[in-house]
Amino acid sequence: MTRRVLVTGASGILGRQLQARCPQGWTVLPFARSELDITDRQRVREVIAAAKPDAVVHAAAMTRVDDCEKEVDHTFRVNWIGTQNVAEAAAAVDAHMVHLSTDYVFDGTKVGPYLEEDPTGPLSVYGRSKLFAERAVQSSCRRWAVLRTQWVYGPGGTNFVDTMRRLGGEGKSLQVVDDQHGCPTFAGHLADGIYRVLDEDPGSGIYHLSGGGATTWFQFAREIFRQTSLEVEVSPCSTEQFPRPAPRPANGVMRNYRLELSIGDPMPAWQKGLEEYLSLTQHASP
Repeated sequence: MTRRVLVTGASGILGRQLQARCPQGWTVLPFARSELDITDRQRVREVIAAAKPDAVVHAAAMTRVDDCEKEVDHTFRVNWIGTQNVAEAAAAVDAHMVHLSTDYVFDGTKVGPYLEEDPTGPLSVYGRSKLFAERAVQSSCRRWAVLRTQWVYGPGGTNFVDTMRRLGGEGKSLQVVDDQHGCPTFAGHLADGIYRVLDEDPGSGIYHLSGGGATTWFQFAREIFRQTSLEVEVSPCSTEQFPRPAPRPANGVMRNYRLELSIGDPMPAWQKGLEEYLSLTQHASP
């Protein structure tokens, strides 16, 4: 029997991969932002009630973290209230609600990788809005999973990998931040992990779902150039040298610990994600 998964944010990087990598036994019902405004509570309820999906993967969000600092009300309206609208509508049809969250719910001061039950302490508007969204899902749904991920890249949108390839191809010397730590996550592997969670259902809860291992933006850039055989002069720098409106957690590394203990960590090493992404895009202009 084929099950149906409704995907919000279907035109985004993750939404595209959820469609492209949909496994046997599932059918995707994609809704882009232009088709479903998640801040319209009545519209969201009508769409999900009519679709009667078995699962909802909520990938729509305001993710431009620096813009979030300037557009505070809009950010909370989309990320918090929009998520609450989707969660309530999913609960009304007893769909399995899967919500994508972020390492920005942490303050980045921990030594070592964050586990799911570690205390949160977001530093930014984006992080606070996503933490509020997590709580909305937990309070609204009977069957739910909050999946925290980070440093996501993939086809169909602007991302760090393509930016490095473009700048590297221009022969410029580069400085890249080396004091922010995280787990690069290929959207294709993230989509595979989401379907694994839906298929094996480890139970309602918060789960980390990021690329395996950890690195810095500088080391990530070096690996991009190594895998693409680009000769680029790249040197490390500090966050203070490139200040941005939204503070970033210095340590955003998350271990996929609950999945390790329940169904097994479905995420390959981040270097494998990069390799697969580059193989998909090697003939495309970065």
